[in-house]
Amino acid sequence: MDYSADEWVILIVSAFICLTLWNSWYAALNKLPPLAKPEPHRIPLYALFFGCLIILYLVLQFFASSDVRSSLAYIFFYLLLGAAWLRVWLWLLPLVGLIVRDDVVERGNQAAAFSIGGMLIGVTFCYAGGNIGEGPSWIVVVFSALVATSSLFLLWLLLNGLVNITETVTIDRDSATGLRLAFFLISAGLILGRAVAGDWISFDATIKDFIRFGWPVLVLFVIAIGGELLFRPTKERPVGSITAQGIFPAIVYLATAFIALYISSVPATPR
Repeated sequence: MDYSADEWVILIVSAFICLTLWNSWYAALNKLPPLAKPEPHRIPLYALFFGCLIILYLVLQFFASSDVRSSLAYIFFYLLLGAAWLRVWLWLLPLVGLIVRDDVVERGNQAAAFSIGGMLIGVTFCYAGGNIGEGPSWIVVVFSALVATSSLFLLWLLLNGLVNITETVTIDRDSATGLRLAFFLISAGLILGRAVAGDWISFDATIKDFIRFGWPVLVLFVIAIGGELLFRPTKERPVGSITAQGIFPAIVYLATAFIALYISSVPATPR
């Protein structure tokens, strides 16, 4: 199977991004301050990228367009594009106040590691959703994934603006807050990825379906705001309990996402 001219361009650009930016990611994770010991919370960040690729591969193999499922070349194409997609959005993390080198590597901030990992998984679900269903080209995949991923990023910006959650992660270094943020991003990614999944009809139909299936993310957002007001560190409780202030809200966020997915499981109008 021969790629078209535009597909070759996307393939080459994706390969360049993967070889350069992912190399800088792992170089940053490997860098240790003088006399420092390797931090155990870095280990999941080493492996998480490959775990996300496995998720993308399974989606492409079983739920993508029929011409993709039947072609290893196209599966490779969208997998490489997905790897580049993940890295580009991680490159934007400083916009929400997180820097892997400063927060995770030099300061050993476990809360930041949780948050970054959650962002990576959430973006994976957004991109995976853009690949589900029949569609004519990579353009519709990128459009669908862009709608979902930019919405995820916007929700993080809004949440940060309202309750300063990134400041709690980076300055207070509260692991429970990092866990809450991670599972908020994962849960939102599930909802938003589902909202852009489906057979392609048009750009307008995609936006309509996105609103139709994606609105529960606003419920999740309100719950997350309430969770931060209730569970964020205070002078009386400077360190949150991982179980009560971390795992419990994470379960609530995931439950909200799964309820939204169940509601949207009724056959939708093809787009």
